Amino acid sequence: MTERHDRAALLAAAERAKRTAIDWIEQQLEDGRPRDNALKNTWWRVPWALSVAGAGDTAASVLQWAERDALDEDADFVSGPAEFMPGASPVYELSALAIAASRLGRSDLANALLDRCRAFQSQHTGGVYDRRDRADGSETLQDLLKTCQLGIAAVVVGRRDIADPIAAWVRELWAQQPELPNVLYAGRGDDGSLFIPAEDDYLRKFLLRVDFREPLQAYYNPGIAAAFLHGYRALTGSDDRDLARSFLALNAGGTDAQFTDPNSVQICKYAWGVACDVALDPASPLVDDAERMTEWFLDRQNADGSWSPSTFGSTEVPAPVDRLWKTAEHLMELTFLIEALTTADPTTAED
Repeated sequence: MTERHDRAALLAAAERAKRTAIDWIEQQLEDGRPRDNALKNTWWRVPWALSVAGAGDTAASVLQWAERDALDEDADFVSGPAEFMPGASPVYELSALAIAASRLGRSDLANALLDRCRAFQSQHTGGVYDRRDRADGSETLQDLLKTCQLGIAAVVVGRRDIADPIAAWVRELWAQQPELPNVLYAGRGDDGSLFIPAEDDYLRKFLLRVDFREPLQAYYNPGIAAAFLHGYRALTGSDDRDLARSFLALNAGGTDAQFTDPNSVQICKYAWGVACDVALDPASPLVDDAERMTEWFLDRQNADGSWSPSTFGSTEVPAPVDRLWKTAEHLMELTFLIEALTTADPTTAED
């Protein structure tokens, strides 16, 4: 069997996995309403994922429910379970809804959501604040994850007023790194300085200091940075391809535990960045990585079509409400891989 046939078989398996994931997500909905929405918001990525995967009608029904019942007049989440993480800035979740709204032809809602997100974007640096309440001026930390997520939404909607400062923020973050390629610091302050978490600040150390030599790290940071940079260069013609690949190289050169640890799915956004690279350059040197990550998703999918978040040692499959957000994300990432590999140069496959 030739490598091209192997890729065809891989893509066929990926399409089946995509379909079962869509079916599983649709089982968690009732006329567009997520069944467990009264518990917490694990649905924010569902309209985006379904719109990417080709289930536009269902995506639209979830978005309509969210606009009616989960958003207030300022295009922010109503207080309570609709907030994914009370106290955190809502940009990560609202920007995902903005992407869905744009994809589904709701430019009015998309721009309203991005206008709300912009209230959490630093006017000094372009980064996205980590916390919602900054009244006393002490919580000005901006993180790579939220900043790039907003940047991706801004690219989709065509909002360069938001995307341009984010591109500058990401470039400056990279230029400030003191420990590459082993360690990536993923936060900055409002004065533009790199944020170095304290040794005893365990949560921020996990989120904002990634050691690619070590297991159980926040490996997702390079992938979302690359996804944004590739999207930004597609929109603007910028020369950020090498920087995007430099981010991805941190994962590629790190511990193999990123890919093999059954307790962690933190590497999933690497697939997103790789898929964006291959989509823009069908002869990309990352085609093999796209195939590897496709296999990774197939290996990690539960029998019912869902995917589980990182378990960090637990042997129990999480409840559906705790699988919904990760299933939506993996569905989206797998779809990006399918689209990229469908157009990839067949001669780039490894012999």
